[in-house]
Amino acid sequence: MPAARSRRPAHRRALAVVLLALALAAFPLGVLASHQFADVPNSNPFHNDIDAIADAGVTTGCGGGNYCPSQAVTREQMAAFMNRLGALGPGKVPVVNATKLDGLDSTAFLQSGDVVMNNVGTWIASSASVTVSAGASGAILLRSVAGTGYWILPLVGPLAIGMQRYGLAAVEVCHGILSTSDATILNTTAYDAEQAFVNVLINDPTDRFIEATGGCFTVTDATPQVAAGGVQLELQISFSAPGSASITSVRSTWTPV
Repeated sequence: MPAARSRRPAHRRALAVVLLALALAAFPLGVLASHQFADVPNSNPFHNDIDAIADAGVTTGCGGGNYCPSQAVTREQMAAFMNRLGALGPGKVPVVNATKLDGLDSTAFLQSGDVVMNNVGTWIASSASVTVSAGASGAILLRSVAGTGYWILPLVGPLAIGMQRYGLAAVEVCHGILSTSDATILNTTAYDAEQAFVNVLINDPTDRFIEATGGCFTVTDATPQVAAGGVQLELQISFSAPGSASITSVRSTWTPV
């Protein structure tokens, strides 16, 4: 009886060896290690990429459980890959959803936010009694005799980008005074250049005294609208005596409408 019990473990080990041999014959080590193709082991730097297009149905390999990673791709094979990937042919379902990127719908990438422009163009004096000249550090001097003068600056900005239209939302003006006379900005108006004062985009009649230390102010429009043509900014400035107002910068903000 003891001898019979000692032979049973040996019999079980022999059976286990036979089963392992059968498993290896059915599933070679290369296939077990490479997941999809026998000739694409996990150590292949393109293993995950090849797995991905195999999982997506773009490729089934070259036959016999192999991918043949070092073989060249013919133009006809390339056409098959692209058709499976992009569903170019009738009855094909796209593997890749080209309308989304990182979970966002493609329309989110066709929209732009606000556009801010620095407007450093040429000011235009509205009459012979007022002039425009260059000041220090890029400033513009708006000169006038005593009284009220008008100066106009064309605003550069996008009326449209592709199919998206833009309206003027705000204008920032930075200024200083370079003479001893007092100067006050009486009115700040932006209007459609083609429709003059018929289509006024921004109109702010706030009095703003121009101080020697300089400063900035911003005028806005709560409901921006698109101009038919270009946009012009007009400053109405009152001088107590002949002098010059220094305009150091003008920035315009355009928003999608």
